[in-house]
Amino acid sequence: MTPALEAKGGISRVNALYERNGLFGPHADGLDVRLHPSTIDGGIAAKTLFSVRQLLRFALTPLPPGALVHLHASWHSSFWRKLAYAWLSWGKGARVLLHVHPTYFMDFYEGSGALRQRAIRATLRRCQALMVLTEEMAASLRALAPGCRMYVLPNPVDLDEFRAQPAVQREAATVLFLGWFVPGKGAYDLLEALARLHGRRPGLRAVFGGYKLEDQLRERVRALGLAGSVEVAGWCGRAEVVRLLQTCTLFALPTYSEGIPMVVLEAMACGTPIVTCPVGGIPAVARDGRNALFVRPGDVEGLTVALERLLDDAALREAMSQANREDVRRYDVRTMGATLLGIYRELAGASGPEKPRP
Repeated sequence: MTPALEAKGGISRVNALYERNGLFGPHADGLDVRLHPSTIDGGIAAKTLFSVRQLLRFALTPLPPGALVHLHASWHSSFWRKLAYAWLSWGKGARVLLHVHPTYFMDFYEGSGALRQRAIRATLRRCQALMVLTEEMAASLRALAPGCRMYVLPNPVDLDEFRAQPAVQREAATVLFLGWFVPGKGAYDLLEALARLHGRRPGLRAVFGGYKLEDQLRERVRALGLAGSVEVAGWCGRAEVVRLLQTCTLFALPTYSEGIPMVVLEAMACGTPIVTCPVGGIPAVARDGRNALFVRPGDVEGLTVALERLLDDAALREAMSQANREDVRRYDVRTMGATLLGIYRELAGASGPEKPRP
């Protein structure tokens, strides 16, 4: 159970990678993995209609004996949708694997009222297993669901997609941001840092790729006098994301809260130097000074210093580029997909090894 594969967002991207690498469909040992989209992008009416229709469709569809239902959940409406699927699944005699993606799920839990907290705990504790992205998140959920089987599976990345053939030339002074244009992703902090660098680095430019609140971001660009050096590109297709990551000087994501951002893994796969914050699952995949320069969330001065340091230090950028290409290999989608299939077999009672596809 996941948002439609073409929807914007990390969960859809994760499952689109798995789909492209053969997760869905029948496997040699009899395991059959099927996709059930639970929501789509669009207006409130269209999303609500689709979500209700898919829930009813699932409610009326019989499940085979021993079925395992893998629910991909975030927070707020995403979690409550999956809660409904979970209880329907148990009513059908199925097992449930609840996959909680964001580390800020705990903020969602703490900010819920007593009745909702009780519903969250009851759902977590009845699941046959929980899955999270990091050991830190696993420890947090164990406190809510003691004794529940727990799996830690980081997000995957398709290394083949980001191998530049032939090698491309990086631009001299281009900062790239990819993500939601919201304060929590650090988009406005990055604009403030760029404004501080603007006067002393006239050749510096930046590209903001993503979506949400684009007009507000463009207005802030104009207010800071950055219209000539900052491009708000909006939502970028996959080919454009690859091109931008391969040609920018560095990638910046000064975010306040994360799981394991797909775009950080993608930047590493491209050998792109990174400036980001040690929040959520980022420290689980990137080391300060080796893969990225870490700054505190909201520290615009520290962000400015880190950007300037990477822009000025070609040797550091090259060392970081090599380290990123090496370290990201452990998150290859073929390895992660084989691990996930092994978890499915363990929980559903199927047997037989499956090795990563070449």
